[in-house]
Amino acid sequence: HLRLGGIKQWYQRRVRGGFACGSSFVIRHQRLLGQGYVFSASLPPLHASMVIKAMDFFEPGIFAKLQSLCQFTHTQLSALDTITVTGHPLSPLKHIRLVDDNSEDALKAICTEARSQGLAITVASYISTETFPKEPSIRLTINIELREDEVSNAISKLGQIITDTTNNKRS
Repeated sequence: HLRLGGIKQWYQRRVRGGFACGSSFVIRHQRLLGQGYVFSASLPPLHASMVIKAMDFFEPGIFAKLQSLCQFTHTQLSALDTITVTGHPLSPLKHIRLVDDNSEDALKAICTEARSQGLAITVASYISTETFPKEPSIRLTINIELREDEVSNAISKLGQIITDTTNNKRS
């Protein structure tokens, strides 16, 4: 009823990373009662030290640049009156929902049209057995390599696609 797997064997048969899969009953049990020993809230000291040391190798100012771009994107998206934007303004992950008809079909139509015009966006997907289903949304991610003019042009194009798609649906 339950399958377990380790990602990497480590010192004295300790496993770093892994997975558990099984019936929905077993997984629900793991989610509810396994928090304390399966999904620990803290990193072991060695891992924490490795992460801190890895941060030294990042380009200086890269996080400030990303946060600035995320804030800019959030502000630009929030200016569109046909959508609502969820996610923290400094987060590189944004979820867009339509104000009028936020059905998954409407979002898929927008994504299809956007892809045909060179925008890589997708409808967020989740497993079908979620206990608390998420509201449909378009998922956007902000990349450090983007420039503000590229983001601005993409959002302008996306706003036009949303307007055109929703107007065509009404007709």
